[in-house]
Amino acid sequence: VDTPTSVSISTSEKCQNKNVWWVPDEIQVWVLAFATSGELPNGLINFEIISSGKIVSFPKHRCRSAVSQESGNSMLQTPEDLILLPDVNEASILACTRGRFQQKKIYTSMGQVLMALNPFEVIPNLYGKDIIARYTNPHGKGLDAHVYIVP
Repeated sequence: VDTPTSVSISTSEKCQNKNVWWVPDEIQVWVLAFATSGELPNGLINFEIISSGKIVSFPKHRCRSAVSQESGNSMLQTPEDLILLPDVNEASILACTRGRFQQKKIYTSMGQVLMALNPFEVIPNLYGKDIIARYTNPHGKGLDAHVYIVP
């Protein structure tokens, strides 16, 4: 199974194109794809999956745009807080949390809620007295989402 470990810069640049979509995938749940056709007479749209080049067809209602309709920005972002995503949907949430997890960032905020993903490994410098000291002021600037920041 070809599972990408991160979104590349070239993929990010390509996704500034307004024809980039999240399409369903049996393995990864959602993958990025270019729309290669308008809606066909049978109601389907053809998509080319970016990571594999495979052509698939889905009805538009089963896919999610990967470009914000308001700002035109790509949704290949991994903010500390999911409420900062340009468009919050199941595909963008999964892509963000997957990207953060691959960067060894196991904590992600959702407003006042903290989500933690179990990495099943020890992540160096994630806990300790020096980390606790950094999070003493929970409103400090530049603090990553972390269990120590929860009031």
